[in-house]
Amino acid sequence: MDSSIKELKNLSENNTYSISKIEWWLLKYRGEYQNGNSVINAIPSSFTYPRISPKYQEEFNFKDLYERLEEVSICYKNETHFKEQLAVYNKVKNNVSELNNWLATHYLDAGKQQSKFRMLFADNRELIDYSFKIHLPTSLNLSVMVDANEYQYSLQFLNILERSKKIVISGVVKLITDLEVFEERRITEGDYTRIRPAFKRQKIVISTNDEHLNEHLIRFVNGKTELLKDVSVGQKIKGFISLRGGEWENEHKELEYRHSLLGWDIEKLE
Repeated sequence: MDSSIKELKNLSENNTYSISKIEWWLLKYRGEYQNGNSVINAIPSSFTYPRISPKYQEEFNFKDLYERLEEVSICYKNETHFKEQLAVYNKVKNNVSELNNWLATHYLDAGKQQSKFRMLFADNRELIDYSFKIHLPTSLNLSVMVDANEYQYSLQFLNILERSKKIVISGVVKLITDLEVFEERRITEGDYTRIRPAFKRQKIVISTNDEHLNEHLIRFVNGKTELLKDVSVGQKIKGFISLRGGEWENEHKELEYRHSLLGWDIEKLE
């Protein structure tokens, strides 16, 4: 396995892998993958926890690596499907009824292509909601980053679906707070300890020009804070917002319900 991992590392250009090189590597080491699977399938059923046993760790690590890169390749092949769906979208996008039918179809039937892509790349800490760094067994000491540009149709398609689900708030930016950075925090409650990951947050207030003259506080977190870099007070914008809410117990042990608006995207208006 050492030689195959070394060769894979050498295929990287500026820490990024092209799909063509990943697929070349998969083809070359198909036999090694099949041999490793034969070893795994022959493990006696009486063997306890073979995955963590030093005896079989190499085979399981290579299996995990190979199958994860296979998923990367499958997602790339699904670009054809998303390109076809975008062609349909471009035909119906100016017809409200047909567009709603197109959207409803894809909401109800997410399909294996959508599911595969989201399972592999989804990461709401990023600006585009996806990260193209592939998680691999830590013992391999290997990081694989693929080029997001090779998934342009997948990203366009999923962006259209997500955007259509958002609340839209248009108005003038009244306030922009400073960027807040929160370190990782351990929270202990009785015998249970949970970890709150580190995160970034920045807030804005949008004043609307409707009959109610509403003012909305909108939070942008992690990668979405990048959207505010070129936004200034007094600017007219359209915000695409996710509504979040949940149950909360106040200091009097009474249940209350809180709602918040999370920024997903911004368009500047003239």
